[in-house]
Amino acid sequence: GPNAPDVAEIVEKLYNPIVLLIRELDKPVIAAVNGVAAGAGANLALACDIVVAKESVSFIQAFSKIGLVPDSGGTYFLPRLVGLQRASALMLLGDKVSAAEAVQMGMIYKAFADEAFDQEVAALAR
Repeated sequence: GPNAPDVAEIVEKLYNPIVLLIRELDKPVIAAVNGVAAGAGANLALACDIVVAKESVSFIQAFSKIGLVPDSGGTYFLPRLVGLQRASALMLLGDKVSAAEAVQMGMIYKAFADEAFDQEVAALAR
């Protein structure tokens, strides 16, 4: 409707400043992904210094599904992590990437068994 929030405006005013804050911190930032990371959620994770995920998690560049250009750092971080060809395909096609595939392609650092996730993340953060 006429009062519905504009997705592009939300990304620009809310998500992009968060990405900048993450990158400006003087301490390492660990993203512990414990559920599906889609669109800006996936890219907020990729902005972090270390990304780990539960084995059951998947990552999706969902922007193309709703007619948007990937934002929240996706066009910057994803090609640097996985290469231009793979990043382009992921962003344009919106393919779902499992945690294991994300590790294999260099998108994230590690995937942990769901039942050990909290303990592994705590150990990593120490």
